[in-house]
Amino acid sequence: MKAALATDFAPRAALRTASAALRHKTRRLALSVAARALPAATARLLARRYVTPSGQFTEACDAPRGWIFTEVQQAGQTLLRFAPTVPGTNNPRILIVPGLDGRLRQFMRLIRAFQDGGATVDVLVLPGHLDPTPEPCDLGRIVQAIRDLGQSTEVYDGLVAHCVGCNGTLFALDQVRLARRMVFVSAPLVLPNLVRFGGGQYGLRPPCLDHFVRRVSDLGDPLPLNTPWQPIAATQPAPLLVLHARHDGAVPVRDVSGITKAWPGARLCVLDHGDHNSVLSLHAVIDQGTDFLGLARTRDTGKVPAPREIR
Repeated sequence: MKAALATDFAPRAALRTASAALRHKTRRLALSVAARALPAATARLLARRYVTPSGQFTEACDAPRGWIFTEVQQAGQTLLRFAPTVPGTNNPRILIVPGLDGRLRQFMRLIRAFQDGGATVDVLVLPGHLDPTPEPCDLGRIVQAIRDLGQSTEVYDGLVAHCVGCNGTLFALDQVRLARRMVFVSAPLVLPNLVRFGGGQYGLRPPCLDHFVRRVSDLGDPLPLNTPWQPIAATQPAPLLVLHARHDGAVPVRDVSGITKAWPGARLCVLDHGDHNSVLSLHAVIDQGTDFLGLARTRDTGKVPAPREIR
């Protein structure tokens, strides 16, 4: 009977796989045709899709130890607050700013290390990332959310930002002081290049790709993608550590290397392991971030290759 069931189900599974592959191929073909025939219209539709989260920020965060948080409303923004493992007085406060379409689960190892180091950790939920039907979250909305939070709370002891969260943090710093020390991970400082990479993931080619980059930039009004960040960086007193994977396919090292010239006291460390997202879970990133923010490291995270520092 079991053998018969296995034989019966095998063709069905193969059929479902083949059907899914055919649907994907058909969609890509239709997109390719549309991009050639109507490049501007196709780019407009895809640009809105690009800045809209594909799911909720907290999805797949059900049960494991350490995933308990309190949802806090602050200046119209949502924070997920994680208490320190051992509560005390004057616990350090750390803010985490995710990137566009990020997920809470990406940061759980980092959050746990900070909790064990005695910190209260606030994770900023970017606009539209908790809505039942996700709403667009362009650069302008990200920056405003960070500014609103910064204007309504005391300066954090430390901040960690990832991907476009780094850009949002940078531009927010022209009006607010956010933290005494900061860590940027996978920072796409040449933002048009990241968006062009995203358009390439859709299979776009010029001229549709060029329309796509311009349209995403327009959606971020009043902050186009090529807004200079260097003048803001030059005025920052807070120490900054920038951690970047050498094999980041979305943001090459050359796109972030200028930070050390623009930001006084900034350090760039390039790691030989990880990529744009998986780097967040590397022991090297967790250890470097914990040490740089002045938190106690209470657990042995294992021996890892030291990152290479570029001054």
